[in-house]
Amino acid sequence: MTQKFPSGDGEYDQSIHDVSVVSSQNVTFNQTQIIQISVEEIKTRKFIVTSPYKGLKKFESEDKDRFFGRDQFLTGLVNELEQTNFVLLLGASGSGKSSVIRAGLIPWLVERQGSQLMNLVFTPDQDPFESLYASLLGNYKQSEAKIARVVKEDTLTQVVRSLKQQDSYWFILIDQFEELFTTTEPSKRDVFIKSLVQLVKTLDKVSDRSVKVVATMRADFLDRLSPYANLIKVTDQHRPIIAEMQLDELRLAIEQPAAHHGVVFEAGLVKQIIDDVQGQAGYLPLLQYTLNLLWETEVQSQSIEDRTLNISNYRQLGGVRGALQLHIDQIYGALSEPEKLAAQRIFLKLVSIGEDEESGTEWKPVRRRANRPEFSDSLEQTVLMELINQNLLVSNRATDSPESTIEIAHEALLISWTTLNTWIKENRQAITLRNRLNDDVEQWKKTKSPEDLWRGSKLERILELSRDLGFNRVLGGFSPVANQFINASKKLRDRQLRRTKIIAIVGFVLSGLATTAAIVATYQFQQAERGRMEQYAATAEALLANEQPVEALINSIAGVGLSKKWFVKFPNHPVPVSVQSSLLDTVRMNREENRLHHETGVTVVRVSKDGNYLATGDREGTIRLWDLHGHLIGQPLQHGQQSVEALAFSPDRQLLISGSEDGTLMRWNLEGKPIAIPFKDRHQGIVASIAFSSDGLQIASGGADTTVRLWDRQGNPINPFIVNEGYSINSVSFALNSNQILFCYGRRLGFWTLGNSLGEPLALESGMSPFSYNCVFSPDGSRIATSGSETVKLWNLEGKSIAILQGHQGYVSAVGFSSDNQKIVSGGADKTVRVWDLQGNQIGLPLRGHQRFITSVDFVSKDKQIVVSGSDDGSVRLWNLRDQSVGLVLSAGDKLVTAVAVSPNGKYFVTGSQEGMLHLWNANGSSIGTPFKGHQQEVTSVAFSPDNQTIVSGSLDQSVRLWHLNGSKIGQPLQHDAPVTSVAFSPDGKLIASGVFSRSEKDFKGRDGELWTGGNHTITLSNLQGKRIAPPFTGHYGSQASNNDKLMSVAFSLDGKYLVSGSGDGTVRLWNLQGNQIGVPFQHKDAVSAVAFSPDSKIIASASYDKKIRLWDLQGQLIKPPFGGHEEPVTAIAFSPDGKYLVSGSGDGTVRLWDLQGNQIGAPFQHKNTVTSIAFSPDGQAVISNGDQNKVTWSWVSSDKLLQIGCEQLRDHSMLLNPITEAAREARYTCDQYVWAD
Repeated sequence: MTQKFPSGDGEYDQSIHDVSVVSSQNVTFNQTQIIQISVEEIKTRKFIVTSPYKGLKKFESEDKDRFFGRDQFLTGLVNELEQTNFVLLLGASGSGKSSVIRAGLIPWLVERQGSQLMNLVFTPDQDPFESLYASLLGNYKQSEAKIARVVKEDTLTQVVRSLKQQDSYWFILIDQFEELFTTTEPSKRDVFIKSLVQLVKTLDKVSDRSVKVVATMRADFLDRLSPYANLIKVTDQHRPIIAEMQLDELRLAIEQPAAHHGVVFEAGLVKQIIDDVQGQAGYLPLLQYTLNLLWETEVQSQSIEDRTLNISNYRQLGGVRGALQLHIDQIYGALSEPEKLAAQRIFLKLVSIGEDEESGTEWKPVRRRANRPEFSDSLEQTVLMELINQNLLVSNRATDSPESTIEIAHEALLISWTTLNTWIKENRQAITLRNRLNDDVEQWKKTKSPEDLWRGSKLERILELSRDLGFNRVLGGFSPVANQFINASKKLRDRQLRRTKIIAIVGFVLSGLATTAAIVATYQFQQAERGRMEQYAATAEALLANEQPVEALINSIAGVGLSKKWFVKFPNHPVPVSVQSSLLDTVRMNREENRLHHETGVTVVRVSKDGNYLATGDREGTIRLWDLHGHLIGQPLQHGQQSVEALAFSPDRQLLISGSEDGTLMRWNLEGKPIAIPFKDRHQGIVASIAFSSDGLQIASGGADTTVRLWDRQGNPINPFIVNEGYSINSVSFALNSNQILFCYGRRLGFWTLGNSLGEPLALESGMSPFSYNCVFSPDGSRIATSGSETVKLWNLEGKSIAILQGHQGYVSAVGFSSDNQKIVSGGADKTVRVWDLQGNQIGLPLRGHQRFITSVDFVSKDKQIVVSGSDDGSVRLWNLRDQSVGLVLSAGDKLVTAVAVSPNGKYFVTGSQEGMLHLWNANGSSIGTPFKGHQQEVTSVAFSPDNQTIVSGSLDQSVRLWHLNGSKIGQPLQHDAPVTSVAFSPDGKLIASGVFSRSEKDFKGRDGELWTGGNHTITLSNLQGKRIAPPFTGHYGSQASNNDKLMSVAFSLDGKYLVSGSGDGTVRLWNLQGNQIGVPFQHKDAVSAVAFSPDSKIIASASYDKKIRLWDLQGQLIKPPFGGHEEPVTAIAFSPDGKYLVSGSGDGTVRLWDLQGNQIGAPFQHKNTVTSIAFSPDGQAVISNGDQNKVTWSWVSSDKLLQIGCEQLRDHSMLLNPITEAAREARYTCDQYVWAD
């Protein structure tokens, strides 16, 4: 029987764990009959002297009788498990995630399932498979359980199949799931997640409901799921969040344990405790610790003999906010000085830094689980036992076994004990470096490979740290195996230094001259600088792979800068391909124009309507105002101590409104010095969103208290509206006419027409995401965008789906429109910002660089090409959407471009189309004159004369035509008896070569007797008057491959002596101008699609359907092995004007740049379709290609031009303006010296 116990604060209801199954799909935790008894009757109950509170210890199943206040949540959780086999329970640190499972759900399962229940509880630790194995050992033999130790994707499934009895019920709790991302080896983490997903999918497939898995994870680690799309999908509908307790639940958690031990609270004490914890994040462990300490204090002082916990003792302990701090200080203060130092070493060995501050992300301390042998010092062992006895540390075993592990009792200690917090701040860099070393040591222990040893600056830093007496005294130095690793790294470094010295000495001895020594020294310095140059390039590529494009670009610029110094280039040292590649890749990938910083995670960014000002807010209540060049305007503004969750500028930019996690709104007058003016009322929870009406006279806000509130410009409340469905209001937005407010909550969109009641929720055609994070009107009021799980959806005002924007991995937390209504920007858990058109097509590549999830995005109103984003990594980034690596994108309207050529002087383009027309363009991409009309079918090839005055074109209509630049025809067309597939001018401009595919009526045998289909490929040589000056060049045969009958490519050597041709017969042939074939054909394995001569006329390049590029000398000998990389037939090829590079296009839609050794320079340029034409600009700085149907793209490729672009990209960037790293200083010097000097 459950009783209702009154207290000095009034009566309260006891909550117990009786459960009724209402239906097969609905479970409810019930309260049984309540009997009211007096305080005195409670005091006459049996007095139990042991504390009913847990302190910092975990709640376990045996604590079910002292676990109160979570019945409502447990009801929802049980119902969740009725619907699925896997639940990911999220919550803040200290929210009670583990407790509600261990002391709430598991006891209920025990009662319901009885002996059929198999309960497996483990934390991932370094090896989750090993942890699972250990959890099985209590019920299975080692020989049976060892199957769990196998690191394979089907391990969890095999464990269930092999060990589970058919009539048993398994419950698996993976507690502290975030350890997979902080502690577990990456390779094992990836396999374990795949194994977990496979288990869940297998259970779902066979409809097995007898295995349930719950994982508990801190909510701030949710973004770590983004690389695991399958894990996101299986948990997408089942990620309940455990929120803070309601007041009545909190009262139960405080009063009921004492009442069951025959003790009550003095009048007013419970209310004061509740007041003390309000607004304090993660207060439950501190509450339990304080209540336990209060109980023990009363017992020791015998004050509890009156069966009442006293308010005076509570206050002496420091209350919930101070009790832990005060008590630990007392424990620490009682230690001797040597013991205090040992305690400091112990605590710092049990701490990791959650994020690396060197990467620009917010750092935070997290607990680290350590093996007991790490505390080998006898004094450390003595202090360790004292700290365990005082419940500040916990061990997984009762003995001092070397297999046992030690960890800090609760993360609350890391924050609440000021002394520890100070130690961590003072030593965080050393802790970070030590932990990074330990990770690499573990890898080296397995491989013993020299490749895993440390080199360069990392080694020097760790050696410096090892010599630091303070480090050894405070952090306890390094482990023995870490010292072995450091010594091995040092020996490897010393061997390399000795080798260098020997080379120098040998050079000196052999020459016998001092000048030789100087030469050797200069050579060594030169080699060192070249090595540094290539190291910059390698670092750039690594940073780019790690999605840090700005840092990568800085290293690339630094590397190119070194390559320009005379002593690096001397005597004629070419720029390494790696350096060119890194610059090309980083310039093309970077869009980040500037980066602004907060001290903690950025929660919201907003740009003023005029586009001149930017407001940003963070998790510590700070607001900063900036101009768009990144200059801070005035001093930071402070909106309390809790997170700023919402910001809005008034349309006239005179006001800024901020909303906070504490429910308050503030009005900042930006005329002159900003002054904070609080609103007259507040939300009863987080303010999630704020919006101004278009006339600036009204303000709407939405929050976690399920209300949408309306305010006037002075902050006076006008009229709140409550959504009675229990959902937080995530976003609010005014319609264009200011008469209607859009808001999203749960899975719904709501409209509130001002002056009327709430309209019906908008019926959406295909449904929203399971949880909508954001919704917003387009500026013209015609569309609505919503963001949720992995997608952004676009709707019209009738609720019909217009487009689904897919590409994000994980939840999409922020979305916004450009001011011209034409673009949408989004950001989310995958740390990317993406821009879309209204049809759902992604514009450009994702914007990468943030190191944690995106919290907010916005467009700069006056310039639709600038996007601003804020992230939990503490940064605000400004992105320029213009791709500066592309000099020009020429659009031919709705005409399909089939051929392109650029004039020798670089002033003009000409394009041929599928409709048979030519178009002339200037170098700025503007069309000149009207289309050239004359061909009746597709134009296959175009070329300019050397004097830039004439254009030649070939067509499937079997003709070759000559044109003036004004589009007028020159003479009569040169008629052929078959489609023309290629045309070329001779270097002197007097001759035209045309490649023709001559169809025959029958098949015929080639020279080797093989049967060929189709007809002969021929080359015709004519003068400009149309007279053929030689018989047709014959020798090529029909196509060996299907669909290659149009393949026939011709090119002149630049000395005018030769023609080269390639054909569908798979051969390359060299001719003199009389039509005589020189030597034997050069053979490909498939059809040859394109040929080109090098500028010095000594090398022939050929491209083939065999996906290869080959270089030949004039005797037909391969100069280099074939260049491979394209995934489809290579369709186009060209030499650079200086003959040092090749560019190729392919059916895979890529354009690739090569040096003549076959090294690919940079990542491929991507087109949407087959690349049909390609060329270098006359100055060699750009590549011109077409592969997007109606577009021609001009892409910069020269190092000088890319360096100029890269420096301009970072001209206003804080990392270049205020360089800190060696690479940044080198990059700044490079830009100053080689780009900005003029």
